[in-house]
Amino acid sequence: MSETVYINRDNVVDLLLSVDGVAQPLDSVTQIDLKLGDITVSNTLSTEWPIKWLGLGTDGKIQIKLGDELSENYRGRMWVIVYGLDNLDGIVWGYVDAVVTSV
Repeated sequence: MSETVYINRDNVVDLLLSVDGVAQPLDSVTQIDLKLGDITVSNTLSTEWPIKWLGLGTDGKIQIKLGDELSENYRGRMWVIVYGLDNLDGIVWGYVDAVVTSV
């Protein structure tokens, strides 16, 4: 699976965080980081951009809007790191292949 982020655009990427095919509740999550190469985008505000994860109506769903966060083309992995009270150092949830480009 590959997701595309368009620089200076409002496109949204939806991801579903699951374990063994079961979407996981994210109400105890305190922070989510996205790591793309040397760049890390972080959010602790669960209902605000650039990364939302509460109030989306589906367990495990996160929405990502990075068009205003990134300014250089990139092709590679976008790692998802999830933090909570029981995971202060974060859990590497996995990655998706990502393309960051301008149109």
